[in-house]
Amino acid sequence: MKNALTYFITLLIIACQSAMASSPERLFEQANAAYEAEQIDSAKTLYNQLIQQGYTSHQLHYNLGNAHFKSGEVAKSILHYERALKLKPNDEDTRHNLNVANGQITDEFEELPSLFITNWWKGLITLFAPATWWVVAIVLFWIFVAFVTFFVLAKDVAVKKRVAGGIVTSLTLTALTVIIAIFSYMEMQNRDNAIVMKAAVSVYSEPQSNATELYVIHSGLKVEIQESINNWIEVRLPNGNKGWIPQTSITRI
Repeated sequence: MKNALTYFITLLIIACQSAMASSPERLFEQANAAYEAEQIDSAKTLYNQLIQQGYTSHQLHYNLGNAHFKSGEVAKSILHYERALKLKPNDEDTRHNLNVANGQITDEFEELPSLFITNWWKGLITLFAPATWWVVAIVLFWIFVAFVTFFVLAKDVAVKKRVAGGIVTSLTLTALTVIIAIFSYMEMQNRDNAIVMKAAVSVYSEPQSNATELYVIHSGLKVEIQESINNWIEVRLPNGNKGWIPQTSITRI
């Protein structure tokens, strides 16, 4: 009986150690250590293992983007920098590295001009992730509740007048932040972007290989997906031109 108990405890300890060794935190630490030791392939394998297990974070995609960039895999680095920015839109390091990686791709398209107010609004709603905007809205709402409570409990008329200003301001800011959060979420959901992964891809006028070839695009280019038919994707290029490419030539962000 004693031997059986000892055997069971030993198995339990081994199982716990194994679980700890394969925990997301442990795998992430191992991947970071491999990257620091210039074992880039091992780092990429461990980072991808975490993603395959369903884990995701800004830092995970940022680090994987760096690993791919060090390996000379520019398109994959752009893909993961873009994914990192979706989770943390205002991160300057990620945006800088993305700009550096984009500077190494073949295609250079002049983007369609847009109004200042449009750029300003888009910059505002993408300043933070939607979840962050919702957190700000909740905080502002509770500030509003605090002002209302203080207003109800206050006896002095002069104090009530000052608190009333806080009520109006906090309620207005809460409403504006909720609107921004909604538009931020809509922007993230509606924009279906992808990165070209193949070295060179022909863009056709129709979803078939015997259609007219309009132009050729190359790996690393970011395109906006319009619609899909069978194994073909209609994409919109940065300059506004559209065309059809094989679905296998891109990876969605």
